[in-house]
Amino acid sequence: VEALAARAPASNEGKQIAAMLRGDGAVIVVGSQAHMHPYFSILAALAQKIAEAIDGRLAFLPEANSAAAWLAGCVPHRGHVDAETAQEGLNTSAMLDAGLKGYILLGVEPELDCTQSMLAAKAMEQADFVVTLSSFHTAASDYADVQLPIATFIETAGTYINAAGNVQSMLGAVPPPAEARPAWKVLRVLANNLQLTGFEYQSSNDVLDEMVFPSDLGSVRYATTEIAPDPSREAASTDTLQRIVDVPLYRIDPLVRRATPLQQTRDNPGPMVRVNMQQAEQLGLTDQQQVLCRVDGLTIPLMLAVDERVPEGCVWIPLGYHETAALNGSCRVRLGRK
Repeated sequence: VEALAARAPASNEGKQIAAMLRGDGAVIVVGSQAHMHPYFSILAALAQKIAEAIDGRLAFLPEANSAAAWLAGCVPHRGHVDAETAQEGLNTSAMLDAGLKGYILLGVEPELDCTQSMLAAKAMEQADFVVTLSSFHTAASDYADVQLPIATFIETAGTYINAAGNVQSMLGAVPPPAEARPAWKVLRVLANNLQLTGFEYQSSNDVLDEMVFPSDLGSVRYATTEIAPDPSREAASTDTLQRIVDVPLYRIDPLVRRATPLQQTRDNPGPMVRVNMQQAEQLGLTDQQQVLCRVDGLTIPLMLAVDERVPEGCVWIPLGYHETAALNGSCRVRLGRK
């Protein structure tokens, strides 16, 4: 932390934040923008060191129901309730990098929900066989071989675990329409037809009954992490801007993306490019001007908005829009006039 501070002198705003953090009960919260950064592990370790230096606490904001996913073993390297697995699987990034022959998509639109959206779209197009389970008619029609209709979360029973560790079970508010079925039922029937074992559930309660929840769910502590240098990291180009990746509130999943009233609110900024005033002036750009975003041979036209919340040397371009789906994660972007 000291070495980093020496290389990056603090601004007045940074010093004010540091002064406030030294008070009693200081908490550093690591959110979704950090989670989507390719160097998240380094950011998390730095945040931890800062928390230790100010005698504060470090907190992570988990994605919805991600605690339950971990406990149920929906991660490639652990079984349910943190049990060891005989063979590790692949995480999403590894699946996309591997260019697998087949994919099963459960309630996800890869080109909109994956940080590496272009990589995800190409992986689907190049796969031999893709099955998608979705509540909506999606762009999967362009690459999916089979589409199976599933219920939305309000049309099925299930159990959630929130960030505080509270187990919350619920019933479906309304029945699913037409031929749609809860996703777990669709997966069960597919597994039965493939003669796989362990899929004899008759209700979501059968699944819940197999879970043995730790008594201290609300007091989970993260292990400490040491920062290791990354020799593969290349120096950033001086004529490009670092993209800040974010998912707007009403673009986070297929359901809200199709809610017309939510899309018309001020909280839905639209597929725009945002830089601060100084950055815009350096590039000769003005507010509400259409600009060209150039990345790896691709050129994408988007509207520019001047926003002083964006740091120097950075550009904010959101995920979750078809207009920005051609950009891969935290890439370097070159902006220019149209």
